[in-house]
Amino acid sequence: MKTTTLLLTICCCFGNVITFSQNLLTSRQGSAFSYLYRISNEEAGDICRKQYWIPEARFFHSLQDSFPSDSVMNLPLTEGHYLQVRIVKNELHLDLLTVQHFDVVALNNSTDLCLAVYDTLGRVLPDAVLDIDGRRIPFDPKSQSYRLPKTNRKGLLRATHGGMTAWYNLNRHWNNPAVKRMVNQPPLRYVYRPLKIAGRASANMTVSLIKGRYSWAADRIGRFFVCLFNPSSCNRNQEATFQAKYRGYLVFNKPKYLPGDTVRLKAFLTDQRGKPLTDSVSVVLYKEWNVPLILARIAPWQPGAFDFTFPLHDSLRLQLDKSYQMALQLDKGMSYIKGSFRYEDYELKSATLVFRSDEDTQFRGKEFRCYLQATDENDLHLMDARVELILLPGQASVFHDLQVFVPDTLWHWDQTLEPAGETTLVIPDSIFPAVDMPYTLLAVMLTSDNERVSKDLKLRFFHTRREFHLELQGDSVRFEYRENGSPLPTRAILSGYDPLGNRVEERLVALPHTEKINTWFESYQLDDGLIKQQLSLASEPAQLRCLSDRSADSMRIFCENPRQIPFRYFLYRHNRELQRGYGTDLDLARASGERESYTINLQYLWQAGWGLKTIPSGFSGASSIYRWTSPLWSIPGSRPKSSLPSPISAAGPCQMRTLRPMR
Repeated sequence: MKTTTLLLTICCCFGNVITFSQNLLTSRQGSAFSYLYRISNEEAGDICRKQYWIPEARFFHSLQDSFPSDSVMNLPLTEGHYLQVRIVKNELHLDLLTVQHFDVVALNNSTDLCLAVYDTLGRVLPDAVLDIDGRRIPFDPKSQSYRLPKTNRKGLLRATHGGMTAWYNLNRHWNNPAVKRMVNQPPLRYVYRPLKIAGRASANMTVSLIKGRYSWAADRIGRFFVCLFNPSSCNRNQEATFQAKYRGYLVFNKPKYLPGDTVRLKAFLTDQRGKPLTDSVSVVLYKEWNVPLILARIAPWQPGAFDFTFPLHDSLRLQLDKSYQMALQLDKGMSYIKGSFRYEDYELKSATLVFRSDEDTQFRGKEFRCYLQATDENDLHLMDARVELILLPGQASVFHDLQVFVPDTLWHWDQTLEPAGETTLVIPDSIFPAVDMPYTLLAVMLTSDNERVSKDLKLRFFHTRREFHLELQGDSVRFEYRENGSPLPTRAILSGYDPLGNRVEERLVALPHTEKINTWFESYQLDDGLIKQQLSLASEPAQLRCLSDRSADSMRIFCENPRQIPFRYFLYRHNRELQRGYGTDLDLARASGERESYTINLQYLWQAGWGLKTIPSGFSGASSIYRWTSPLWSIPGSRPKSSLPSPISAAGPCQMRTLRPMR
């Protein structure tokens, strides 16, 4: 009896241990709370100066606050530096957080080290103190930036303003030391470059003989002899080099052709200096990429201008539904220029239906109009066209009644189109149930010869919709409150958000409300207590354009800037800076020769221009700036080099999260 009782007691205890033991796979594997310690500017600088920072006890002297590790930090932090500390598994994780009232942005003009400092409202701060590895970066009043000319220096950047200091690791994409810049400038480059090529070739040849394998120079010399005895292996590289010596265009009278059609092409060719080509050329049709067919040898009808026609007859043995390439070539097979056309047995429809609506949204209680127009191949109105309209519902998103029936076809309508002008149709709102949903309006047109053409519109219906609306008007932004598309007066809290998603301004406004655009804000938020809506400007264009006008003895550069966006500009002539400045307007006129090349470099902040997906961020936590560069003149038919190169990058051991101080 005693033995049985003891055995039952042991089993019960063992069962309790199994029941209440912790599941290590699903249990917490880190600290329950994350802690914030406030540190000084100097201590934050000590962390940023070291590539690998080992935590020291002296940094954990001022515990500020804590929050659950599995939640998002939302604490009212004041300006300063903080260490966020938490435990993950068996490791101590630390993050350096910076709450600051300014941002530092790297500007790229491909010549200088340019930095700009902005406050939370996007205003330039000219009284900040910037230095990189102890060297002071002066403020340039002309460009409203902190600038070191003709350098892309890297190192630890320190920015101080209003007692707050922030550090950034400033890196660069390529090295360009002073010695390299000096030897690549005339007159030293005329001596340095030949010696450089000869020395590199000799060194590579020696290395190739010692190692018994090709190096760069040996490969170049080897390719020369290969091309000498087997030209077909190098034709593609030689052709690319040959094409780079000429400029122009090659166009066809149609993008695609039927069997039996006549192909007509026109071309205009010049050399790199703009001198028209006077030699005759061969017109070549490529049936395959390596099977050329010479059609004819033609001479220019005037210097640089060529014209040629040929029929697509059966003897060419071309395949349908295929693109073919044509080229103008020398006798040696080198192509000046190439173009392509489509060979297809297509069928052109004689009737065209134009189907449109004033808006893409329909509201309850408002007329919704759509317009139809039928024309033939000569753009003349069809006299006997008729149309069938079918309205198909989509997936309902909001129901405004307890029971709602939505049929598979909401509306069907037949009508003969007007013989002149557009036919106007009104879509009644009574056909819609009490729901908010998208729908498709399908129009099927039939002509007297039974030709069928269909078009559709993707629209939305709202039974009741309350929303805030944003609209750009010149250099201002207008906010409205709308019910079913009609503006109504109300009051709401307007907030502005910077590119980091931080709220930097908040105030009560009476809607409708109009104010000047703040280019620093990426989005706005309106909140009236019932509706909170985020309004983004990412899809709105900046409308900033730089135009130029050239004559034989002068040139003019001017900018169209209806949004009044502040921008920096750098004007170069043959890669030498002529002028720079900052403002919202630009209109320059200078005496200039015909062969002088100018380049204008614009830098501006705009909500739609914060290209973090395609352009690397200037700093960790800062934003990028779009840079537009384009030559001011080009040869007809050429492709001017316009680009958006990446700004100076900043990434390194000092990885900081930049926050905004709470207001």
